[in-house]
Amino acid sequence: MTKKVPSIEDLKLIPTSNIPPQTRKGIETDWLELFKSIPKGRALVITRDEGLSPFSAMENLYRYQRKKLLPPDYRAFPHTVDGKLVVYVVHGEVET
Repeated sequence: MTKKVPSIEDLKLIPTSNIPPQTRKGIETDWLELFKSIPKGRALVITRDEGLSPFSAMENLYRYQRKKLLPPDYRAFPHTVDGKLVVYVVHGEVET
């Protein structure tokens, strides 16, 4: 069953001047320098608890690799731990 799209008359419209300014909740992060500082054979643990976005970490890692600013031996492993997203950014091989 498909959901019916509401008509414009049923939705709230406001003047653009009423849109509140955006506030930054995170902290400015130099992701490239942060990734480069991970020693080979180690993993950086990224959670919201440190004020960092796990999604941003993955996006930036892949972006820097596409631009050839980071070699392919950096990898991101997302996991859910206690209901929270945790990203492990690994430099080098993963030991099992």
